Amino acid sequence: MVGNDPTTIGCEARLLEERGVDTIWFPDAPLIGYGDPFACMALAAAATDRIRLGTNITPAGTRPVGMLLTHFATINRIAPGRVRLGWGSGSFSRSLLGQPALKVRELRTELTALRALLTHQSAEINGQKIHFNTSGRRCLNLKDSQPLEIAAQGPRGAALAGEFGDGLMTAGEVHPERLRILLNAALEAAGSAGRPTEDFSFTAEVGPLCILRPGESVDSQRVIASVQPAVTGHFGFFLVARLHPDQVDPGVRGAYAKFLVWANECFGPDPDEQFRALCDNYIGRNPEHDQFVTAGAIKAHTLTAPLEAMAERLQEISRAGVTDVAVLYGLDQPWAENEALADLVTLMEHVG
Repeated sequence: MVGNDPTTIGCEARLLEERGVDTIWFPDAPLIGYGDPFACMALAAAATDRIRLGTNITPAGTRPVGMLLTHFATINRIAPGRVRLGWGSGSFSRSLLGQPALKVRELRTELTALRALLTHQSAEINGQKIHFNTSGRRCLNLKDSQPLEIAAQGPRGAALAGEFGDGLMTAGEVHPERLRILLNAALEAAGSAGRPTEDFSFTAEVGPLCILRPGESVDSQRVIASVQPAVTGHFGFFLVARLHPDQVDPGVRGAYAKFLVWANECFGPDPDEQFRALCDNYIGRNPEHDQFVTAGAIKAHTLTAPLEAMAERLQEISRAGVTDVAVLYGLDQPWAENEALADLVTLMEHVG
């Protein structure tokens, strides 16, 4: 994933393409420092030839579906067949905008319209038929593939991905058994809906990756400095979701409980106020948060291990049905010729 900086994204995209990366994922979360994903996708599309470009994730209910697909079809005009429409319920992004989470029936309504527009270029919205009028115009590309890949954290969401999507996405605790449960729910729903599953993709975001040096501990200062933004960024998400420590990965509970005590002492008891106070550091490095980056939290929310162990973990994830792995980076800085990119290239070369 990138940080959506329009001044650097062209160079980042070319660099990642040259290093063999398959897809650049663009975050679509408002008000916390990311640039506009579609502007940055267009700039990246113009700067590259092969690499795919997708949103991770576009939140439901924040844009009318016709406008949303116009964004993607415009980028698809620049980069034919290289666009991936990552979509999710967007509870986190909606909370940032002061909007409530959508109900399942509302998600189904939007997905029904998205699927219809992607397949037939027309859909029914609020009882009225809408359609793309592209006759004689070359601004949009609705012909080349734009797979709809739907994010889910549980079987119910995964079933929506199977019923309406061309792929499934997930993030956070990527344990093989959990991944198998999600994929099975998606494939079962796809079968019931009569949708093809041969090319169904499954993308798992594993957090940042950090290859341990010989003799290095998982919670060394080098590792903590590398992964801290992602680890404590998860805690910010937990805050917004009102999660109790008992509801998160066992390896994270102690660190998250300590984080909650600290946030309560610093910013008061309201989780929304706590998150607003933390937003300035949500995507960037903050050494004050190093105290919460424990070995358990690193293992749960990052891909940090010696190279061989890391490769074995990826093989386990692959055996669970994952087809694509997404990694995070310090989203307050651009991808460049540095240690993080070197680790990524080393891993790709090792696993083939």
